[in-house]
Amino acid sequence: MGVTAAFGMAARRWYLLIPLMAASGGVAWLAYTQMPASYTATAVYQVSTSTASDAKSVSKSRGLTLASREAPPDPLAVAKSAATDLVDSVHPQPPPGSTAGRPNAQPVTIQLQPGTPVITVRAVADRVEHALDAVTATTTQLTDRLRGIAEEQRSLANTQLTLDAVNPVAYQPPLRTVGRRVGLVTLLFCLAMSVLLAATVER
Repeated sequence: MGVTAAFGMAARRWYLLIPLMAASGGVAWLAYTQMPASYTATAVYQVSTSTASDAKSVSKSRGLTLASREAPPDPLAVAKSAATDLVDSVHPQPPPGSTAGRPNAQPVTIQLQPGTPVITVRAVADRVEHALDAVTATTTQLTDRLRGIAEEQRSLANTQLTLDAVNPVAYQPPLRTVGRRVGLVTLLFCLAMSVLLAATVER
C-alpha cells in the first residue's frame, strides 16, 4: 500500500483517525512532562554610592561656599570599581539538588554589564525553589562582600556602598530541552501508527 493510498483510506475512516490522533497528542504530552526540567532564576542589582557628608562646607560668618580640600571621588567610578571587585571576589555555590553530568547542574553565574555597576545573578536548577534559593544566597554573599570592600578601601571612608535591586529575583517557566525532542519523536511515531491503523482496520 502506498503512502498516498494509506492517507486516503485513513481519511475515509476519520471517526477512527481523530480519536487516535488525540491519543497521540496525549501520549506525546505525557512523554514531554516526564522529562527533567531546568528552572532559571535571575536578579539584577546595581552598586550605588552615597556620601556621609557634603563635599562642600558653608561658612556661616561670610555666607560663602568653600570647596573641600580634597576633591570627592567620582560616584560612578567608585561604583564601577566596587562592582568589578565584587564580581571578581565572590564565588557562589551551585544550586542545591544539582547532580554532576545533568543538564540542570549549572553553577550560579555573576555577570557585570560592561561600563556599568550593574550585576546580574543567574541560577539554573532542577527545581524552582532551588534556583531561587541559590540567587538569594548569592545576593547575601554579594552584600557581605560589598561591606568588606568599603572597609578595605580607605578612600571610601565617607562613602557608603549599597547593593540596590534593579530587577528583583524572579524565575522563568521550566525548560525541557530533552522533553521537546522526546515529545516530538513520540508524537510523530504515534501519528504514523494512527494513520496506518486507521487505514488497515476493517479492510
